[in-house]
Amino acid sequence: MKKTVVLVTRTAAAIAVAILSAGAIVHPQSTSSLKTAKPEANGAKPNASIPMSTYSVVATKGRSKKPYTGTLAGTNPFATTLSGSTIPVVVVPVVVNINGTVFDPTAPNYCGAEGGVDAITRIMQSPIVEPSPLTFNGIDVGNVQYVDGFMRAQFWQTINGNPAYTNEFSFSVAPPVTITAGTSGITYQNGCQQLGILNQSFVHNQILSLLQSLTGVSPSEIVMFVTNNVAISAASPPAAPGTALGYHAVTGSAPQVYAVADYNTTGLLKARNTTVVSHELAEIMTDPLTTNATPAWGGLGEVPVGSCQSNLEVADPLVGTQVAISQNGYTYNLVELAYFSWFFNAQTTPSLAANGAFSSNDTFRGPSMACPPGGTF
Repeated sequence: MKKTVVLVTRTAAAIAVAILSAGAIVHPQSTSSLKTAKPEANGAKPNASIPMSTYSVVATKGRSKKPYTGTLAGTNPFATTLSGSTIPVVVVPVVVNINGTVFDPTAPNYCGAEGGVDAITRIMQSPIVEPSPLTFNGIDVGNVQYVDGFMRAQFWQTINGNPAYTNEFSFSVAPPVTITAGTSGITYQNGCQQLGILNQSFVHNQILSLLQSLTGVSPSEIVMFVTNNVAISAASPPAAPGTALGYHAVTGSAPQVYAVADYNTTGLLKARNTTVVSHELAEIMTDPLTTNATPAWGGLGEVPVGSCQSNLEVADPLVGTQVAISQNGYTYNLVELAYFSWFFNAQTTPSLAANGAFSSNDTFRGPSMACPPGGTF
C-alpha cells in the first residue's frame, strides 16, 4: 500500500510555539546551519567527503535573473546520464546530564505513545531509515527512504521519474557519548514533559570535541548526534524562551558534514519525534556545505515577518508544518519541505517537482515571493 505524506499541522508561523500551562514560550525547530573549521578528527589524514555534485540554475524570481551555483549531497539530478549513491550516516546517541538529571536517547521511554521504546530504536524503525512506498504530490516516487523520496520528488521533471536517481542513506549506530552540562544546562518542567536546555555555544564546542574523539568516523560519513528531549538556548545562562532543537554544519579541510537533532516527546513543542532528524538530513542533502545561495526569501517558517534569508535551507520555510507517516505500529512526524523551485522560480516559471508542486505536501501552492516583504504565492 502506497504511503502518502499526510498533513498534520499547517502554520505560517515563523516558529514552533509550545503552549504551556503557565502561558506560552517559543521554541524554533532548529538553528541556522553553522560553518566551522577544525583539524581532521583524530588527527587522521584527509579523507574523501560524502558523495556530492554541483548545479547551476538561473533564477527567474525577482529582478536578478542571475545564475546560482551550489552543491547537493549525492548525485546530480541534472546529469545527462543519471546515477545514484549510498551515503553513510553514523548515528551517535548523546546522553546529556544536567545536574544529575539524565536525558538518554538509548533509555526506554514509557511516556505516551512511546510504549517503552527508546529514541534511537524509534529513529531506526522510521521512514527516514526504512524504505517504504511513498507518494509525494500524488506521484509514486518509489520504495524509498523519506529524504530520498523528497529529493526524487523535487527534481521529478528533470529526472523524468528515472529510478536511477536515488541517494539512500546507510545508517549505523555508534556507542553513546555523554555531555555533562553543569551551569551550561537547566531543566524545565517535570515527568514526561521534562525538557533539558543547554547553552548553544556550549553544545557547539562539546560537539566539535566529540567529533575529534570519535573513533572509526571519517568525512565520508555524515555524523548525526541525537539527543532526547534536549533543546538549545542562545542565552547564557540558558533560558526556556528561544530554544532550538538542532542544526547542521560542516568542518575540516575534507568536509566533515554533521548535525545535531533532538528526538522530542515532551508534548511541549510542535516538533515531535523525528521532525528534527528529518529537517537536518533533508537540509544536508540540499546544502551539505552550508554555502548554497538563493534569492532572498522570508516572512514565514523559521524566518519572521520583516526578515529575509538567502540560502537553500529546505526545511526552514516550513518549520511548524509536519507530515505524518505510520510505520511499524507508530506514527512518525516528519517536517514538510520546500522544493528547489520554490526558492528560484518566478510565479510564471513551472516547478521541476512532482506534479509541478512547490512543497512536499502542497502547503506552498506557488514559489516564494521576493523578500522583502517575503511570503509565498
